Formats: sequence, C-alpha cells, structure tokens
Amino acid sequence: MGTELRKAAEADPDVGDLIGTINKWLSCWRATLMEFGITALDLPNSPPDRLATHTVFIELERRDPRPSNRATMLRMCSGSVFSREELCDVLRDADMNEEHIENWKRDNRGDHTLQVNLMCEGHFRSLWVSFRNLAPRQAVDKKVSKVLSKTWARVLRQRIELGRPMLDSPDGDFFP
Repeated sequence: MGTELRKAAEADPDVGDLIGTINKWLSCWRATLMEFGITALDLPNSPPDRLATHTVFIELERRDPRPSNRATMLRMCSGSVFSREELCDVLRDADMNEEHIENWKRDNRGDHTLQVNLMCEGHFRSLWVSFRNLAPRQAVDKKVSKVLSKTWARVLRQRIELGRPMLDSPDGDFFP
C-alpha cells in the first residue's frame, strides 16, 4: 500500500476498511477484469494504438450486508470504455484531485499495456497488464469481437453478482 493510501487509511477507519475490501476482492477478480478489459476494447476492430488511447472504467460499490466471501464483497454498478481524455472528465466530475488526475494522465504505458480503472465509493485504482504480443488478441474474428465488446459490461456484472471469477486461463471463459 502506498504512503498516501496508508495515511488515508490511518486517518479514517472507513477508508481503511474500503481499501482492505477492494484488495480482498481484487485477489479474486484481477485476472477476470483483465480478460474482460481486453475484450471491451475490441482490438480486432480498432486502431493499433487502442491500448494507449483508451481505457476501461468500472464503478463498484460495497455490498450491504457485507458478505464474508471475497468474490462477492463488491458489486459492479457500471462499466465503460473511455478515451483517456474522457476518463479525465469523469474523474473531474467525481471531484478527484486535479493533481491526481494529471499524474494518472502522464502515466500512459503505451500501446501494449491494458489499463483497467476502478472507482469504488470515491477511491480510484488502476490495474495494468502488458502484452509482449498482441497478435493473438487482434486476430479474433472481427464479428465475434464486436459482439463481445458490446456485451462485456453486462456479462461481467452478472459474473460479479454471482461471485464467479474466471480461472486463470489464457483463453478466457467469458460466459457462465
């Protein structure tokens, strides 16, 4: 945990609880979020720099009452694909500190790195995964990719609601 997060968690026990909940939930969902994130960006039908110019944004909230099962601790409210500029506007609308927005904006890791951004009750978190070779992900049938890119948020929300993250498989298992 970074110094800034540690200080926030120490100053406000609810923030510490939220960060702990997110960390526990991510221990189950990280691989699933990355697979759905790459699907959301529809690489076969996009310019080659899509990963550098666009990002996935997912809004979450804690469930009440809070389940003890890590996979069901959070609920997905929405999921979208935004250009990096559009996401900056979303973060400003959420009253995120301008310095944090500028730091996020400067941290662009290029056209071989997927970024999935999470917002949960005002807490913002970015997940990154880099790919040495995007060719297999760009070679998916264009029609199939387009359909999956339109349904990814609904399918991911269903999986999260059911508490069914994917197994760490390279091919992915998108539908229950």
